[in-house]
Amino acid sequence: MPRPFLSGWPVPTSSALSLTSHGWILLAAARNRSLETAGPEGVHPDDLERCLQVYTSAFDARQPLVMQYRLRRDDGEYRWISDQGVPRYDAQGTFAGYIGSCVDVTELMTKDEALRQSEERMRLAAAAVNFGIWEWHLATNEIWATNARRAVLGWPSTGKVSFEDLMSQVHPEDRSRIRQTINDALRDGKDYESEYRLVLPDGIVRWMSTRGRIHFDSAGKPSRLLGISIDITARKQAELDAQRDRAELSHLSRVALMGEMSASIAHELNQPLSGILSNAAAGQRFIDQGDVNLREIRELLGDIISDGRRASDVVRGIRGMVKKEQMARRSVDLNQVVVDALRMASPDALLHSCQLETRLACA
Repeated sequence: MPRPFLSGWPVPTSSALSLTSHGWILLAAARNRSLETAGPEGVHPDDLERCLQVYTSAFDARQPLVMQYRLRRDDGEYRWISDQGVPRYDAQGTFAGYIGSCVDVTELMTKDEALRQSEERMRLAAAAVNFGIWEWHLATNEIWATNARRAVLGWPSTGKVSFEDLMSQVHPEDRSRIRQTINDALRDGKDYESEYRLVLPDGIVRWMSTRGRIHFDSAGKPSRLLGISIDITARKQAELDAQRDRAELSHLSRVALMGEMSASIAHELNQPLSGILSNAAAGQRFIDQGDVNLREIRELLGDIISDGRRASDVVRGIRGMVKKEQMARRSVDLNQVVVDALRMASPDALLHSCQLETRLACA
């Protein structure tokens, strides 16, 4: 830890003479190092002019002084010094010099510099990915955000920003979902993550991915919500482009297969059309034979209608395939498939005096 050390700085009539007896030499005692020749010449060249200006200005005005500078030890190492002094007066009110303290703050300055470098790296990383940090204080309903995030959202660099100010910029279609996600996180006390669209002041819509963590007070109640937001617009656009490319490729593949599917299409249409012809022919034969059974005629007509609908479905499916319509997928009842097959075979079976029976599992 840095150790303070005090000295009285005798001041004759000249501030220049005072500099030679300044507390700079006390660093030697604090560090068990010799600085017998310490004085203004031991101050780092980059700091000396500033120190002299601060010192002489304070001396002439009899004002307190505060300055930081680097001072060289006898081993050549420079140490950061925090120097403070105040004027002192005797009982008659006559100026009698300065009394002050010098503190070795090298470790503090090193840590401060490391912190600044870390913050700079964080800012560069945040700028590279459009990364923002924010914090919502529940008691005051105030949102803190980095300056970069405030600029992006069109918020003033200072001043209170409420949670409603943030929600007003969320896309209307996503707003209720995000509210519910945050409310659930506050209720359950759990982290959350979500994706939503953000409408910027210029009307541009950006996709954001956000993650939040709840912090609690001493009573165990949520006190603030700390989160990060990352711009994922490029990723979302790439996903949309990929989806569009897949749809286009699927359409081209379907069209390319049309030629190969000609035989299959002919077969699909031939089955219901053959069923229609067979049922119609069977009905004519029943009438020609004079043996008209209205129930069987009604069944034949019902089969003709079903086959006509099936043929229509085949044509409709082909048209949808060519027009890039979304193909509906649904479950198929295999028992019904068997019944439909029997319906197509029934007319021929009747003409040959055959009876068809099935044994199907219960659905």
